[in-house]
Amino acid sequence: MIDSVVLRRVAGWLSPALALVLGGCMLPPDDGYATPRPMPSVTQRAQQIDENAFWAIIEDVRARGQGDPDRMADALDYKLYDASDETIQTFQAQLVAASERLYTWRHGEAAEMICGGLDQDAFTDWRSWVISLGRATFESVVADPDSLADVHYLEGGCEMMFEPFGWTATTVWNERHPTSSGDFATLDPDAAPGGVRIYGTKAIRAALPRLAART
Repeated sequence: MIDSVVLRRVAGWLSPALALVLGGCMLPPDDGYATPRPMPSVTQRAQQIDENAFWAIIEDVRARGQGDPDRMADALDYKLYDASDETIQTFQAQLVAASERLYTWRHGEAAEMICGGLDQDAFTDWRSWVISLGRATFESVVADPDSLADVHYLEGGCEMMFEPFGWTATTVWNERHPTSSGDFATLDPDAAPGGVRIYGTKAIRAALPRLAART
């Protein structure tokens, strides 16, 4: 078995995406019990997470968590807990940017059609669920919310089940910097959704016909 210290040193020499994906090999076994994280490595070099690196991390976390929100949150936590501040900040910046692309009236209408009434917090966590579905599905939903009709389990983003996943990086940051958490990018929007709002159930369902057929 590869020594864990050697594995982390090798990971540090790789690209951001490969380093964090390789670091995920050290995830704890799924034995039904929470496993304490090992002591963080304070020597890990700073890494800029660009869009491609971000989605490589999401895809790996999704595969490891098999779509389960809690397991995905745990997998992401193990990838970020000892990452550099710069790595965590740039990962969060990519997460916020992705979430903002889903922050439109039409996506909100799709979310409400699937889940029923949603408040602002629930809609934020719903967008984290869409991100967790991977890059291909995400891009399809950004372009056309009606493509959610192709998702097998539509209710996966309801009842704030992906709140832990969406807030993992924030949690890690706040643990490390409890007195400066306000400096960290947040998923909470400070403006109205983009696009044109549609009023009336009939009009909304007509605008999302494939999704309406499934709900």
